[in-house]
Amino acid sequence: MNSKSNTNPKPKTVMDAMKINTIETFRNLVLFLLSQETFSQKREDGSVEEGVRVIAEVAKGKASGPFARMRVSVKVLDGTIKVEEDLLENSDYTVMFKNLSISYIDGKGNVYFKADDYEVEED
Repeated sequence: MNSKSNTNPKPKTVMDAMKINTIETFRNLVLFLLSQETFSQKREDGSVEEGVRVIAEVAKGKASGPFARMRVSVKVLDGTIKVEEDLLENSDYTVMFKNLSISYIDGKGNVYFKADDYEVEED
């Protein structure tokens, strides 16, 4: 289960309500850690953003509903790799995100997530 945020803002638009509903749904799903990679990218203002990009997959099964087997990419700024790649290849790990949120939705409907941190647990 993913940790809950301390605040539940009241939606002002339909898009806000959809974002909040999606995040609340994801907090109750089992997510399997597929990969983690560090990143560094230059922002428009010239500053550099660094962290870890975590790829997770929603567990299959009835409890996951329409999200079953979907993959999500979550940026964790200033994050660190939690599981070495060779361990990840030999075992299954679940991932829980702290303060998961939707950072951006592009014109094609792709949803981009971010979180303050993440924890992994061997399954």
